Amino acid sequence: VPHFSMMDKVSNRYLGSMAMLLANGKIKKKYNIKDERQEMFEKLATWTEALGDKEFMGGKAPSLADLCVFGCIRAVKGTTTHAEILRETEVGPWYKRMEDAVGLSARTSRT
Repeated sequence: VPHFSMMDKVSNRYLGSMAMLLANGKIKKKYNIKDERQEMFEKLATWTEALGDKEFMGGKAPSLADLCVFGCIRAVKGTTTHAEILRETEVGPWYKRMEDAVGLSARTSRT
């Protein structure tokens, strides 16, 4: 962020990382998550099962639910997790329709 001072940038980078590391354990405990990858795959299986033969959860057009799940998956684009999600789950066709509906990401053009 251009208007952040160097101190703000350093604080956000290191203190923010530490806060997220500490929060991770509490979140996993709160929701009784033992293996986050397994949990992710189970939730994506539930999602695709609920999606069924529909183009989107919202029917013919994406709903807020579609955007939320899509955003979570797109956030890890360019990582091995993203490739694994598309390779080992059934969300691929829906994800492609969402990419077409949403368009390119303004975040990055790396991938």
